[in-house]
Amino acid sequence: MTLSPAFPCNQCGACCRLVSLAQETQFLDRGDGACRHYDDQNRLCTIYDTRPIVCQVDKQFLLNYQQTYSWQEFINVNRIACLELEKYPLTLNSAYNVHCERQAPITKE
Repeated sequence: MTLSPAFPCNQCGACCRLVSLAQETQFLDRGDGACRHYDDQNRLCTIYDTRPIVCQVDKQFLLNYQQTYSWQEFINVNRIACLELEKYPLTLNSAYNVHCERQAPITKE
């Protein structure tokens, strides 16, 4: 099932660099707060096609949240989380300081 609209991910990598902040993703922490599957140089997931469900917004919605939120509400909640992660101070090393483009403010429908 393809959900529409697609989740507006800007591929900044903030969620991959900060897996230690959420209990649901701490098992992915390589020891410095970042995901063990995150390639710092390429800024990509090395297991993207087989990444855990917690890393797949659409599947996470279908399996765990569709009884609680509409797809648009789920997008809005997750975009707020994205924007907060993008603001999180990264002090690990310069390889983690990537530019994350800001999108238009999220509004509740």
